[in-house]
Amino acid sequence: MKKNALLLAAIALLPITAGAQEASTADEAEEIVVAQPQPMQQDSAPLSYTLVIKSDQAYTVSVKPEQQTKQKAQAAFPRHYLTFSVGDAFFAQQMNMGLVANYCPIPPSHLEWFGDNTYTSRSVHLPAFELSYYYAFRKWFMLGAEVGYNYYGYERRSVADDSHYRTDSEHMLTMMLSARFEYINNKYFGLYQGLAFGVGLIFGTKDAELQYVSPLPAFQFNLLGMRFGNKVYGTLELGIGAKGFANIGIGTRF
Repeated sequence: MKKNALLLAAIALLPITAGAQEASTADEAEEIVVAQPQPMQQDSAPLSYTLVIKSDQAYTVSVKPEQQTKQKAQAAFPRHYLTFSVGDAFFAQQMNMGLVANYCPIPPSHLEWFGDNTYTSRSVHLPAFELSYYYAFRKWFMLGAEVGYNYYGYERRSVADDSHYRTDSEHMLTMMLSARFEYINNKYFGLYQGLAFGVGLIFGTKDAELQYVSPLPAFQFNLLGMRFGNKVYGTLELGIGAKGFANIGIGTRF
């Protein structure tokens, strides 16, 4: 009886064991199927997206204080220079009239056979006046224009009786284009050199009547120029040309 009972129990358990084995086999097959990579379709393409941000507020870029100071220093510096100067007229007079006539307080005592009947008794020499304007493209480089005026007049008197004979005068007007190179251009001090070229006109008169107009070249070489001051400044220039060997001036820059 016991043997029969064991045999029946073994027969009854066979389907259950077989079902369990089949279920485990099915689960393993299902897991394998899920683990396999899915092939991509050849016609499919990855999607691209564009992100657009809309805002009513303006975007600002922050700059460091050191950078702001440096940018302001580079962008903001005086551009316009207006100067009025006065210089010695010796060289200008050499350019247009030769040697300066000397003042002769004592007339000749007698007429010379081949001498002049008149002599120069009194001469008037005005300094060379100059008005200049410069525009600064860089702190070290400027271009501009200069207009100058110079006067020289003298009285002619008779040798015989020392009476007034005639008054001669010459007015010199110069117009030049100029360039200036700044070696030092600080707030309150500047050191520079410059050169200018242009044309001059001499208006000759006798007793206030125009006699002739003579053109001639005009130039100025500033070997050394100095500026003292900021918005209102003074200048001192040493050179050669229509403005003289030395001249001083006053000006403004903005």
